[in-house]
Amino acid sequence: MKQKLLLLATIFTFVTKAQTFNITNFTEDGYPVSIGFPSKVEKSIKPSANDTMLTAYSGGGGVTFAITVSKVKDQSFAERAVPGIIKRLEAKAAKVDLKNASSLLGYNTTYITYVNDKGSFICIHVFNIERYIFQIFTMNKTSYLNDSQNATFFNSLVFNKNGSVATNPSLSGKNGSLQNNTTQPSNNNSQPVSNNTSNSNSGTWNVNDRAEIYDTKEKKWFGCLILKVNSNGTYKIGYDGYGDTYDEDVTADRLAKPTSNTTPANPPYVKAVKGQKIYIKGNLKSGQIMEDFEWAESSSMACWVGIRNIEFEGKHVAYWFDLPKKSIVKITVTPASSNSRINIYGYSGFDFIKTPPEVSRCTACEASFPEWIGQPNLSEPSKPQTIEFNATTIRNRVYFAVAGAKGVVEGDYTITIDMQ
Repeated sequence: MKQKLLLLATIFTFVTKAQTFNITNFTEDGYPVSIGFPSKVEKSIKPSANDTMLTAYSGGGGVTFAITVSKVKDQSFAERAVPGIIKRLEAKAAKVDLKNASSLLGYNTTYITYVNDKGSFICIHVFNIERYIFQIFTMNKTSYLNDSQNATFFNSLVFNKNGSVATNPSLSGKNGSLQNNTTQPSNNNSQPVSNNTSNSNSGTWNVNDRAEIYDTKEKKWFGCLILKVNSNGTYKIGYDGYGDTYDEDVTADRLAKPTSNTTPANPPYVKAVKGQKIYIKGNLKSGQIMEDFEWAESSSMACWVGIRNIEFEGKHVAYWFDLPKKSIVKITVTPASSNSRINIYGYSGFDFIKTPPEVSRCTACEASFPEWIGQPNLSEPSKPQTIEFNATTIRNRVYFAVAGAKGVVEGDYTITIDMQ
């Protein structure tokens, strides 16, 4: 399929900090889709030999919010087309700053931030839902839009399989944030309300999606991972910390989006995929300084000895991901500047509700920093640092963080997650 890349030149309304996004419904155009825009929407529908593409956008002041939806002949055609679209976006980009596995509406997406050949900064999700191929993105002439603006636009997307778009929550909250209602997974058994405020019952899950499930016997929430989408509409899940013998087929109404009941409250989750490399851009200034390192020295953690604390006395930025069984992962941090001494540490284990410095045990802990004897030379040029974990017979979870040495509280870096 000859997929077109939308080129936007006309702009209309300036983006403000307290912005109202109004829902536009495209059902009457033959697309069971709605999404919120901040200003007047420009729309076009163009047919071709292989698809019919809807394009809609609005914006102003150098900022554009846009979506293209291509309707193709069937789902398999759409799935084959998506990787080609992503490759063409990368090939035409002047610079790609981030390419990561992500999700919208519970569907797997590829999220990319890049600078195009005209110097504009673009944040885009590329994915398909059934026979529909989505490219949903924001574009700014001077820099990438902040997370709040991007999330308000991206999270306003609604897809309805029945051809009619359901009413969306109000999109006129402060700073353009969505106003969601607390939801609870329905079940024939009594259960507490999840802390989840983002579509606990999406009804649709994909392989490698993270979820949580309530056990009526133990009366508690468990974290789980979607291992398989069954042909009868149920989902095979794997429970966190348990072997394959505990895997179970469940219906969607038993599943909820993950919350702090079962996952860390602060570090973001990275949807790493076996056989792919994930790149994450960041800066230490978004992190925090850690005062207590006793956890790292404890025998149940054994990350590093106390004399090495100086390598981690700057700011820390943490992440976590799932590591499938029979897999090996290498995590590398590469400082953008040789003057920024940025190191890395991580651990694998089962109880991820407690993270450093509250963490008390793990199954394996690794750290990487410059080797030295006596006193460290903190002014020597920084180099990439790598840690490695493996999972054999059981799926595991990995928490890791990049950290500046003493006095290093900012500095750009790139993280590479290579899982095989």
